Amino acid sequence: MNKPVSKRLVFAAIAAFAVPPALWIAWGFWGVQWVASNLPNKLELATLGQTGDLFGGVNALFAAFAFAGVLVAAFFQFRTNQHAQHTLEVTLQAQTLASFEPLFFKLLERHDQMYAALRLELRGVIGSAFPGPNAGDPATLAYWLREQVKSGQDTETGAVHEDAVLSDEDYAWVSRNFDEMYITNEHVLGPFYRTTYHLFNLIDKSALSESDKVRYANIARSAMNRDELLLLMLNCAHPRGANMKTLVERYGLLKHISTDRRTNALDVALAATLFHPNARRSAEDRAHQKP
Repeated sequence: MNKPVSKRLVFAAIAAFAVPPALWIAWGFWGVQWVASNLPNKLELATLGQTGDLFGGVNALFAAFAFAGVLVAAFFQFRTNQHAQHTLEVTLQAQTLASFEPLFFKLLERHDQMYAALRLELRGVIGSAFPGPNAGDPATLAYWLREQVKSGQDTETGAVHEDAVLSDEDYAWVSRNFDEMYITNEHVLGPFYRTTYHLFNLIDKSALSESDKVRYANIARSAMNRDELLLLMLNCAHPRGANMKTLVERYGLLKHISTDRRTNALDVALAATLFHPNARRSAEDRAHQKP
């Protein structure tokens, strides 16, 4: 409820508006004449007017002071706006992180749980090669694929060729066997790959700064072992993994794959054949390279 206006406050407001005009009028009608009558030799009012003109130049000086005051006020207003903008940006960034992190770590936890629980049904040649209790382990599948493709390694001498790439025949063979295995296990691999995609897509589509996006992508990448990365590369080679392939290249998810062609020939060949070099570069190197 508003408080009633004080009578004293009303009187003070009326006086503030009435007194200055009254003084100005009184000075014009009686003050000037009184000053003139008390000066020596009874100076004419016209003479006083000419003397008063000398003070006209003071107006320009005060106008300059006023303009300088406006500039100073504008400068402080600019600095205040800058500080307010910085405060707003910091607040928005904190709010963005507060809304992003819970979902990110929940997806990361879910991704890790799904990979740890993966058990694949391996049929045909793969299944017959590993009939034991570990046959359905993703690491078993990755090991078998690596053993079957010795890309870049001389079959007689075992020497590794530095410029070796995956041959068309080897790639077709690996792709065919992986696709057959994927179709059989789509009920577990489909959700796993989609969760992996949404994990990195969450980072990519967020309002985080580029440096924060790289930082969180690196956190997620650190949870992926070399067997998972091999299966991820094979899935990215298929049209269903095209969107994930873009994220692999954008965030350098293959940076830590082994470059030892003797034990990791398939991984190295797939990375070199199917992906842009940015997929194996650090954030600093990617920043200096054209896409």
